[in-house]
Amino acid sequence: MRHDGGKCSDRKFVTTKQPFSALSNKRIDIATGETISVHLYGHGADLASDAVGSGIFEWLGRKGRTNDSPPMGYVEVKIRADDSHGTGNRTVTVKWFTGEEKLPLRIVARCEDLDSFRMPGGYTGGTPTGPTPPRPLITCLPMPGRPCP
Repeated sequence: MRHDGGKCSDRKFVTTKQPFSALSNKRIDIATGETISVHLYGHGADLASDAVGSGIFEWLGRKGRTNDSPPMGYVEVKIRADDSHGTGNRTVTVKWFTGEEKLPLRIVARCEDLDSFRMPGGYTGGTPTGPTPPRPLITCLPMPGRPCP
């Protein structure tokens, strides 16, 4: 997970890589006026076909395969909360040819209200680990009513 733009730039995600099960019973916080990205890694992740939600902007960003051994797929899910979206819980669903994954979100009004996975001053742990994605294959898939930034 990563802060990509907008306010709250001093509230970085605590970690850049964790198991998907870490989202169990938690929501990813996003403040109105900011854009975040969630990178999903795993077998077939590069075959994601769409990201959909209600009351929030969402779209697929980069996707492809890592250079790890063995290689694995990845997809970047971009999420932007505008002031017009209000606050509260939202869900972005990433669609695959074999099913879907749900990203639980919570939109908050102020940076001070950011809670889960975020901390003031940014991540101060060691260098993030994990695969480094190769050059992006696509940058955005605009959909009607869901523009790319």
